[in-house]
Amino acid sequence: METEKKLSKEEVVSKIFELYEECKKFPEWDISIDNILTAIGDKNVIEFFTSVSNIFLSQQFREVIDKGIF
Repeated sequence: METEKKLSKEEVVSKIFELYEECKKFPEWDISIDNILTAIGDKNVIEFFTSVSNIFLSQQFREVIDKGIF
């Protein structure tokens, strides 16, 4: 049985930033959210996807408000 090596603090931080950058792309995807959620079918993945999407949409709204556009 192969054991995983423990990641260093720097590796963990790097992976977190990689995941963050990937997740930032969620709202940019040109998809119907209902079609994707139906296709996923896993409640935990659906909850994760919608939570991450909501976080980035909130950040975009905050930027628009801060710029005085809305």
